[in-house]
Amino acid sequence: MHANGDLVAGRDGFTLVEVCVASLLTALMVASVLGVFSMSRRGVVLVEKRLAALHTARATLEDLGRYSFDATELSVGETPLPDNLGRYVVSLSDDGRVKDVKVFVDYFEPSGDRHEVSLTTTFSRSIHK
Repeated sequence: MHANGDLVAGRDGFTLVEVCVASLLTALMVASVLGVFSMSRRGVVLVEKRLAALHTARATLEDLGRYSFDATELSVGETPLPDNLGRYVVSLSDDGRVKDVKVFVDYFEPSGDRHEVSLTTTFSRSIHK
């Protein structure tokens, strides 16, 4: 518009170049926002899988704690967990009074990468009779 209020002939809208540039900028912003959401969702999935693996390891240690020190479930060596979720390893101290139990549970990323969580506890002959 001119100062007197008249419209300039042929200038009553946006040019095709202006519309294309605005569309491109909008598409770039939308793509970046979707990328952030995708990455955050991937992070949530990984945390959920890690927590599930930690829960399995903790539950396994609790189950093993119910056995006596000399039970076959607490024999020295490596034992696979049910459903091939991982394993636990029992080692005996030199004096034979303490067993260290390490539980390893596997979990996988959606991309297929393997990860492992582990928890360790100690069983004493004097407590786990």
